[in-house]
Amino acid sequence: MIRLVLFDIDGTLIASGGAGVEAFAAVARATFGCPEGVARLDFAGRTDRSIVREFFAGNRIPATEENFQRFFDDYVFWLDHFLAE
Repeated sequence: MIRLVLFDIDGTLIASGGAGVEAFAAVARATFGCPEGVARLDFAGRTDRSIVREFFAGNRIPATEENFQRFFDDYVFWLDHFLAE
């Protein structure tokens, strides 16, 4: 497996119009049944995995590799959807 980690801390490389946060919220609602699951999360300057770990902890979801995989599989789907908007 190849892992690529990209950082764009100040938004100089891309501007997504909030699509990433919207995608996180959609996964929280649709996949994990947490309608307010991202309300207290700080997204700035963090990796997605770190944010998901905090989301899991705050919503008492086991931080298993299976749950990470579910989250990111669905996140990619929703991110594509929101980027298209």
